[in-house]
Amino acid sequence: MDYLLSFQMTFLDDDSGAYQHHLLTTLPTDLIGNLDLDISFVWDRTQKPQTRADGAAPEKDDYRLIFGIG
Repeated sequence: MDYLLSFQMTFLDDDSGAYQHHLLTTLPTDLIGNLDLDISFVWDRTQKPQTRADGAAPEKDDYRLIFGIG
């Protein structure tokens, strides 16, 4: 069993969102023989998202939980 963590941050001007970050954390596991299970969590954030044409502002955070079998 391993644990992987990756974090990336990008600084932008205010019109583009001020800053964005991307966090990826993964727990890969060898189950049986060549059968592997990976569980990943992803967090993306834009500090100041641009407003849409209809005036609505998107969420700042986006979360994903990913399961993979190989």
